[in-house]
Amino acid sequence: MDETIGETLQKGIEAHKAGQIEDADHLYTAILNVQPEHPEANHNMGVLTVNANKAQDALPFFKRALESDPSISQHWLSYIDALIQLHQLADAQSVLDQAKDLGAKGDAFEHFEQVLNAQYAAPINASLDKSDQSQERANVLDSLKLDQALRLAKKKVKEGAHENANRVYLDILAKYPKNKQAKEGIKSLSGRLINKPSKAQEPTQDQQNELVNLYQQGQFQQALDSAQKLLPQFPNSLALYNIQGAANAGLGQFDAAIENYKQALKIKPDYADSHNNMGAALQNKNDFKAAISCYRQALKIKPDYAEAYNNMGVALKDEGDLETALESYTKAIKIRPDYAEAYNNKGILLQDKGDVSGAIESYKEALDINPGYTEAYNNMGSAFTSEGKLEAALENYKIALEISPEHAETYNNMGVALKTQGDLEAALANFSKAIKFRPDYAEAYTNLGGTLHDKGDLKPAIDSYKKALKINPNYAEAHYNLGKLLLESNHYEQAAHHFKLSDFEKSKHYLLRCLYLQDKRSLFYDHLDDLIDQGEIHPMIGSLSCRAELNYGIERPNLFCKNPLNYVSKIDLSDQYDFGKIFVKTSRIILNDNRILKKRQELLTNGMQTAGNIFSLEPNLTKDIENTIRLEIDKYQTNYRDSKEGLITHWPRDYSLFGWLVSMTSGGQLQPHMHESGWISGSIYINVPEKSKVDSGNLVVCIEKQQLAGAHKGQEKSIDVVTGSLCLFPASLLHYTIPFESNEERIVLAFDVVPK
Repeated sequence: MDETIGETLQKGIEAHKAGQIEDADHLYTAILNVQPEHPEANHNMGVLTVNANKAQDALPFFKRALESDPSISQHWLSYIDALIQLHQLADAQSVLDQAKDLGAKGDAFEHFEQVLNAQYAAPINASLDKSDQSQERANVLDSLKLDQALRLAKKKVKEGAHENANRVYLDILAKYPKNKQAKEGIKSLSGRLINKPSKAQEPTQDQQNELVNLYQQGQFQQALDSAQKLLPQFPNSLALYNIQGAANAGLGQFDAAIENYKQALKIKPDYADSHNNMGAALQNKNDFKAAISCYRQALKIKPDYAEAYNNMGVALKDEGDLETALESYTKAIKIRPDYAEAYNNKGILLQDKGDVSGAIESYKEALDINPGYTEAYNNMGSAFTSEGKLEAALENYKIALEISPEHAETYNNMGVALKTQGDLEAALANFSKAIKFRPDYAEAYTNLGGTLHDKGDLKPAIDSYKKALKINPNYAEAHYNLGKLLLESNHYEQAAHHFKLSDFEKSKHYLLRCLYLQDKRSLFYDHLDDLIDQGEIHPMIGSLSCRAELNYGIERPNLFCKNPLNYVSKIDLSDQYDFGKIFVKTSRIILNDNRILKKRQELLTNGMQTAGNIFSLEPNLTKDIENTIRLEIDKYQTNYRDSKEGLITHWPRDYSLFGWLVSMTSGGQLQPHMHESGWISGSIYINVPEKSKVDSGNLVVCIEKQQLAGAHKGQEKSIDVVTGSLCLFPASLLHYTIPFESNEERIVLAFDVVPK
């Protein structure tokens, strides 16, 4: 909370008076999460709970209110009233007596005394013990004198028959309501229902509020120091140890925080809040099992502890137990239907599970409860981005930033969405803002580097990756991206170094490429053999296996496709579909109307390429194209269904299409390359100019680049493409375009089948 405890309490009271019960509950709970012993918040939560017909659940709130501040008459009255509603008359009488001992006066207290006297006068049907059961009298004084009844009660106390002794005292009070010995007897039997606060036990409420306000303002060290100064005077203060734990956690000193919470638990072992807070500190240390154990202990003490269920859900998710984590969030929400944070966390989990629509619904629930919830808007934007719904994503990011103009994570995520759209300048601006508001943001530096890389600003990109690695030397994505940039710049040795430091799956594949391009034959085959032994099936490994066999004459099992040139397919779409309407018209609209931004393509001469995925950026416009491609891919798979190549036997169960348009003018060509993310690659020829030479503008698929292939023949295939042609081929093949001369544009829709 950015506001003070007093401001939050006042908002809760106003909501309470206005009948906005859920809002009041949320505000009081927010106070108690930080200051569990706050007297007014506890009292008001008790009142809310009683009004919800849960008087039994209200008792702990009233008890804590009294323990914290017994000077408020209403705290006593609310507690007594709840006990009477629950027919816990002896306890109610004991609390009333304690109030009077402390000087409580007034009509309300007199009223409760009369109520209790009337209740005591009612018939008591319970028997005393087995030896007395034969009497079955309505009141023990029907057969005993007052002094005999008092002696009987004392005898029962000595025998340990406390319930029977209590009933004798109740019988006495039914006839002699002012009897002091009976009242004191009941008081001693029921125990001290509340612990009368001692001046030496807890700091004053003003002192506690001052500490909490320091904590809420982010002044963690000041809060810690101030609490430390008070501890010699209040060595058994739960409040001081709790605030010290929170302050240490805020400073990232989690071991110290854990020690603070342990001290609190020595004073009060059944203090659920300290178990919960200690779990949070352990979770920040990535000790998820210990954290979960603490949350379970908190829930054992307090089964309706929604915050503990929510926190346990986060720990279980971090540990990888998504199903149990989902159950925890669901329980938290069942206990507190207005728990926006639990809905938000549930959304994150569902998104991680791939249930994006479920995640979005959960984020919407969080925002219905708390329309100013920045993180929920940010997370919903991320969910829309993952679905390719970039406009919806950007709209949510904008709302998040209207609420929190310095929210670094939202700037970073907005940059990702803009980069996907191809708006590199806007993406750079957002990554820069993310870094401005959070200078140690390694992910934003990495994304900034990737965008600079796409722009061709290689030196600034390298600097940005290095800054990310200075912040987090183990940041796998930064190592991976820097490795790719260095590989493209022909700095193979340096690239290999960074791929070795990244645990990304693809890093192993790129390392193999570095070793091949450095002509380190022995190391190349050592690494290749390891990948084969691990059963790695990937187009890049398949490609490098074929290339190495061609150049070194050493054969190894090719788990992807040993003979990729046998799986090149070309068909004429014009024979089966309305090619002009489905493909030509759509492509012209996208290009002529500038529906999609352009991107730099260093392998392309005299041409341009659209940025991002055409199928997610223009889903309505490209729907028929995507359906047509999927149909032809199914035919391709069926055609080769008897093949034993890994390309076919390990065909992805599910895939997405990633496509882009390439337009070339006269003299245009595309250098040899492969698509590392695809399983199979394809190209549809929207417009192919008339050929000035037999092979002008042809697509060439090959195993090795021409300059490396040497004298080897039969390692490439030239495909005579015309307008309407569709070519499909294994993504392990390199491919390039032969230059052409024409006044017309050569337009191609290229795409990859990307396994999900």
